[in-house]
Amino acid sequence: MIEQNKIKDSFVGTLVGCGVGDSLGLFLETMSLEQIRTTFSIFNNSRPGFVTDYLEPFERVAGEPHYFSKFKRGEYSDDTQGTISLGESIIYNKEIDPNDIARRLVTTFYENEIKQKSWGKAVTQGVVRLAAGEHWTKTGIDSAGNGVVMKISPVGLFYSLNNSLSATEFNEKLVNDCKNISIMTHRNSQAVVSGCVQSKAIDYIIRNNVVGNYKFDVDDFFNNIIDFSKKAHYLSGFSGTDPEPYWDDKLKQVYDLVKSDASVEDAVGELGSKAYCMESLAFSLFCFGKYPSDLEECIIQTVNAGGDTDSNGAIVGALCGVLQGNSAIPLRWKEGLEDYDKICDVGEQLYFTALNQK
Repeated sequence: MIEQNKIKDSFVGTLVGCGVGDSLGLFLETMSLEQIRTTFSIFNNSRPGFVTDYLEPFERVAGEPHYFSKFKRGEYSDDTQGTISLGESIIYNKEIDPNDIARRLVTTFYENEIKQKSWGKAVTQGVVRLAAGEHWTKTGIDSAGNGVVMKISPVGLFYSLNNSLSATEFNEKLVNDCKNISIMTHRNSQAVVSGCVQSKAIDYIIRNNVVGNYKFDVDDFFNNIIDFSKKAHYLSGFSGTDPEPYWDDKLKQVYDLVKSDASVEDAVGELGSKAYCMESLAFSLFCFGKYPSDLEECIIQTVNAGGDTDSNGAIVGALCGVLQGNSAIPLRWKEGLEDYDKICDVGEQLYFTALNQK
């Protein structure tokens, strides 16, 4: 019973962590690390230069129009919307059904005009084409944005309790599902493999550190996802048709930075932190590798580093949440998060769906 509660806590923590990171980073999106440090050197007396709790909308530049001006404190954006939608599809179908995922993506996009403004170009174009009746296999554009990796964590959760698949079968199914989800909006190998890597990272943590109850080993973690990224690139069907860099090289760079105890500032300089998936996931994995045992500090450092702060927060929040569980997330963040109870419910239902899959 204790183990089951622990696993369920990790499932819930994955989704809540995603929402928390998304919401904390939302109003900082596109700001640089330097701009954040300067702007909040005065406004945050407890930790000058850092945002440590949800913000109210603020005017960053006089007259600057920005979609988040209509968001409220603690609200989440497209990252969490997509994650919830994907999780609900898996729960309903008890499998990864791309047809249903595509339908729900369209519904989610059009149900909230304010949140709709936060959706990226590739996802928006894909949704518009889906809504016009095009098949999901034809709607994606050649984009290496992070619109896939930011929402993909439910796939990793779903497979993490499945012990009936061989290693080869697991790799093939995970990559195929991530590819199908990706090409609805992002027909690009880097975007596809980014989703595969994040899903594998989530799966790895559940199997090894939650169910297996082993202490998190940053070396084994990175070696595992580096090796998997090579397989994912080959299995995705893009091998030999796309330009470098490949994900295994990028992940080795991240791992080297973690091992050298590089600063967050140095990592931003070397990896970037913008909406390109090779920057966004790489930087998020660096922060996770640097602060694996400190959920709060990991998320704070990630969203305060500038770039695509809400998506980076969502990605790293999911990783921190799956490793440490919802119980480790600060109460102030949970109490202030939009739809907290709903997100918890989706996480719990996803746990039972994964546990009882055939």
